[in-house]
Amino acid sequence: MSGADPKGGWWQDDRGRWRQGRRPDNAAIEAAPEARRSVGRGYAFVRFGVGLLLALVGALVGIGAGVGLTYWLLSGQGVNALVWVAGFVFFCFIGIPLGMALALLLGRRLWPG
Repeated sequence: MSGADPKGGWWQDDRGRWRQGRRPDNAAIEAAPEARRSVGRGYAFVRFGVGLLLALVGALVGIGAGVGLTYWLLSGQGVNALVWVAGFVFFCFIGIPLGMALALLLGRRLWPG
């Protein structure tokens, strides 16, 4: 039914969608949106990859902040290693998500689109 023109000017394109109106005269006009969509898809993968790298950098910053806060609070206190590990894990649970969120927000602010 792809080639038929029923009443009302409706026709079916190559993807099976029904359109109303005049058909495009040139096949290149129909191919242009597909080319644009494939470029957009590639851009989405690049943007996802950059976001993933930014989140990783933010997580590393959060881990560094956890190490720094743990050392700042517990150095010279005379506590055992279990307290150091518990403090580090606690500050990492806070620091990693905050670092990731801040890095992604900063990345979106610097490179919008």
